[in-house]
Amino acid sequence: MAFGAVIVVAAITIEAATDTGSALDTIVWSPTPGQLLWSLSIGAGVGLVLRGASARARAAPDRSAQDPGPSPLSRLPIVGPALVPAALVGAFGLLALYASFPSGFNALSREDHIVEWTSAAALFVAAAFAGAAARRGGGPTRAILAVGAAGLAWIALEEISYFQRVLGFGTPEDLTALNDQREANLHNVATDLFQNGYYLAIAILFLAFPLVRGALPLRLRAALDVLVPSRLSTTVACASIVFAYAATSYPAHHLTIWIAAWFLLLRTEEPRWWRWALAVLLVIGTTVAFRYGPSLARNWAPSEYRELLSAVALAIWAAEVWLVSSTVAKPISAGSGARR
Repeated sequence: MAFGAVIVVAAITIEAATDTGSALDTIVWSPTPGQLLWSLSIGAGVGLVLRGASARARAAPDRSAQDPGPSPLSRLPIVGPALVPAALVGAFGLLALYASFPSGFNALSREDHIVEWTSAAALFVAAAFAGAAARRGGGPTRAILAVGAAGLAWIALEEISYFQRVLGFGTPEDLTALNDQREANLHNVATDLFQNGYYLAIAILFLAFPLVRGALPLRLRAALDVLVPSRLSTTVACASIVFAYAATSYPAHHLTIWIAAWFLLLRTEEPRWWRWALAVLLVIGTTVAFRYGPSLARNWAPSEYRELLSAVALAIWAAEVWLVSSTVAKPISAGSGARR
């Protein structure tokens, strides 16, 4: 109860503490009753769905999906056991960069700099692994991975505008009039819609899906268990949520932070130290965003880091699905166990 109270109260207080979600001249720490009620309502709705699904999963006769095996990457010599702590350290390191060197944090996230290109590269890696795993699968798993691979490749191409600045071609005139950044891509035609959909999909895959999968019909669950993210990829995905300074007024942001809060509250089979570490990361990360966000020259810069961490989480997830699919003789759609 104490753990849950800390998570929920911190999430409500900090996430509801702004009514604009844009660059602020001062830090707002006093949410209005309306803002607080709005965020609480979202949290309550998310909690009802996830808690109900989690309870049905625990009551199911077959509890095998509740005890997945270790991540394939955790078996790597020397570095394997250190990967999750290293991911946490890396996330806190990015927050330290944000707080101590905002200009550098901002500069690295500009167009054609390391953050954008690393995001695209990670998405291409995720697409390649998902596609390779799909070739080994069958049934719904194969279809999901094939569609996922195509989607990941498309998102990667969108991220770098289909190599527009590398190849030097211009943006079509009709698209220029609609595109926020006058680039050869579609996501900047409706940036908020695409971004929030992407962020919500990440939260569903890495945080909601592990809670609800046990409540699925046995046959479907057996086909999808291999897709359950590991603790390593979930760490990176959860860390991405805090990098959202310019988007905190959007319902999708509140949905993602509440999904994370309920995941940490309900996922009691996970190590306590890991859940506490992620809880501290969420609270400190959001505090850093509100404290130092106003000093950024581009108040949307944190979203570039959110996309980077989301892409890295997807690359890790897809690599692990591929590794699992390469170590089992039967098709991965038959259920080969999730990873930790």
